[in-house]
Amino acid sequence: ERAVSEQKGEAVRPERRATIQLGLDIRIPETYIPEEDLRLRTYKRIATVASEAQGDDMLRELADRFGPPPPPVANLLDYAVLKSQAERVQVEAIERKGSRVSVRFSDETSLPPERLVEIVRVRRDLRLEPGGILWLEIKPDGASIVRGLKTVLRHLEGSR
Repeated sequence: ERAVSEQKGEAVRPERRATIQLGLDIRIPETYIPEEDLRLRTYKRIATVASEAQGDDMLRELADRFGPPPPPVANLLDYAVLKSQAERVQVEAIERKGSRVSVRFSDETSLPPERLVEIVRVRRDLRLEPGGILWLEIKPDGASIVRGLKTVLRHLEGSR
């Protein structure tokens, strides 16, 4: 897509990648996929997961092939979905700090600020700092963190 735009002489926006640091184990254990080459190919395939449906499909495929995935593999799939969601709303970084998660938007985000304020008013677990950092209060378990972030990002996606 970028190459086609460049060939047409169109302005190409720099590619932005969201970073996510939630402190969860996101690896494929050797005990789950012992062969290193296959494990690396699986990491690569998981990196292309862009939606919850694709994540669910991948989870089923892994379960069929290797048995029930351990929690770190499920976390890795959740990270892939979160990363894709975050990039669609131009989030630069998501970082866990204790019982809170910060969501920092890119300077070029197309998200209308008034929509962000509206979402914060409705949800008691969200706070917005003047610098444009959204804070989400979380429960300490990994599932709550991921579930909460997916919901918030889904709301933000729908507001663009």
